[in-house]
Amino acid sequence: MRGARYNFQINWACRKSLVIADTLSRAFIKRLEGETDADIPQGFQCIPDVMMEKIKIETQKDATLQMLIKTIREGWPCNKQNLAQELAPFFELRHTLSVDDDFVL
Repeated sequence: MRGARYNFQINWACRKSLVIADTLSRAFIKRLEGETDADIPQGFQCIPDVMMEKIKIETQKDATLQMLIKTIREGWPCNKQNLAQELAPFFELRHTLSVDDDFVL
């Protein structure tokens, strides 16, 4: 029912015209024998713990980031006019933003 508020338009496209999507679907990460997800570098693993803690503390102090985290988690308003002025610069990026362990990604 979440999708009920959207007006979807579905267009069929021939498989031959979806070259990029087809290429990306085949571009998976090859694993070595015995390798697991934990062995593949991801996101925050390359940032030292001390720096992660500093970022987390500063994020908690920043009122705008706290509003942004809350908005990402609870949902964005339908239009920019219903958004706090501090968050207006993020509105166009709203579909690309997410929160992981209180970090905005």
